[in-house]
Order: sequence, then structure tokens, then C-alpha cells
Amino acid sequence: MNSEVAMTSDEQVFRRVFRFHPHAWRDENEAVAASVLMDVAEAAGRTQPSAGDKLSVQGHAMSLWLRRVIRPDLAETVASLALGTGFMIALFHLISFEVLPVIQMLRYFSEVEYAPTISLSCGFQFQT
Repeated sequence: MNSEVAMTSDEQVFRRVFRFHPHAWRDENEAVAASVLMDVAEAAGRTQPSAGDKLSVQGHAMSLWLRRVIRPDLAETVASLALGTGFMIALFHLISFEVLPVIQMLRYFSEVEYAPTISLSCGFQFQT
């Protein structure tokens, strides 16, 4: 007699989401994780995991595989560099595309005879 309980087709769909996880993780956690996904989908009125759930599970699988390949101290260094790089890119974008155009506009309008004034609602009111 087969010791495994027969799975429904819905349960197979939810277990298939975890196919990219390492075998050791799946043996230990797949049943619980699939049942949690099924409960979430059932509460939302779905019969399959959402695209966001699938993406989240695949991201988790990728992180598990990367932990096997990359040393933890190297992973922390890479994460710090990525965070710093993202911050610098955001700062560059803020200065280049948000702050500098406003400064240039204010300089231009300060040289024009009928310079508009910026009101609190960010609309332009022309001086007469």
C-alpha cells in the first residue's frame, strides 16, 4: 500500500510552484508552504497561486541556491555595495532630473521682465 496520501490536482499545482527549491528544503518544508499558499489563494477566491506568490517563491528559491554558492561574508559585501550603488543612482536622478531643472527654471524667470511667481499650489501666477 502506498504510504503517501493522494494529492488533489489543486495541491499539485501549488506544490509545483516549489519545484526550483533544493530537494532538501522541499522534503522538509514543501507540504507546509504549499498549504499556506493554498489557504491564501482560497481566502482570495483563487484556485491557483497568484503571479506575485509565484515570483516570491521563485525569489526565495534563488536565494536558497545562492546561499549554497556564495559565502555569507561575500554576500553581505555584495548587498552593501548594491545598496550603496542604488542610493547613488537615486541621488543622481534626484539632482539631475528634479532639482537642477527647477533651479534652471528659476534662473530663467528671474531674468525675464514678467517673471511668474510660484504659488503654494505650484501653479504659475503672472505679475502685472
